[in-house]
Amino acid sequence: MHWLLQPFLFYLVVISDLFNEDVNNGVIIDRKSWLSDAMFGASIGYFLIDLAMILWYFPSLGGKEYLLHHGLSMYAIGLALLSGKAHMYILMVLFTEVTTPFVNLRWYLDVSGQKNCNLYLYNGVALFIGWLVARIILFAYLFTHMYFRYEFLY
Repeated sequence: MHWLLQPFLFYLVVISDLFNEDVNNGVIIDRKSWLSDAMFGASIGYFLIDLAMILWYFPSLGGKEYLLHHGLSMYAIGLALLSGKAHMYILMVLFTEVTTPFVNLRWYLDVSGQKNCNLYLYNGVALFIGWLVARIILFAYLFTHMYFRYEFLY
């Protein structure tokens, strides 16, 4: 369900002028909108439901690392929501969840014995490309963006 938010996250970070440095004055870390607040609320709801499922079926759906991941994610989102700070960066991190459907489909195909079908191969290619863009290139951009804009980092 969390991946359904991806078009809104993409709109806020890439298409809208909310975080455009050429259009808006002021520090990016202070910018937010009602839509980013709504995305954070929906994300916390997703993490809570997913956490409940993980706890209910513990440890078959994930171990302690998943509990830590969900706890830290909700903490970071909650801080951004309550403080009104760093919305762009949290939205960018949430965008990395775009790869989740590919990860889930890979697991379903594996469990159902479909590792030899074409869908498994195509999904693997899509997962690789999605992971490269959303998890590697995006994080490189995010940390570079932060490094060159905030003096507390160096």
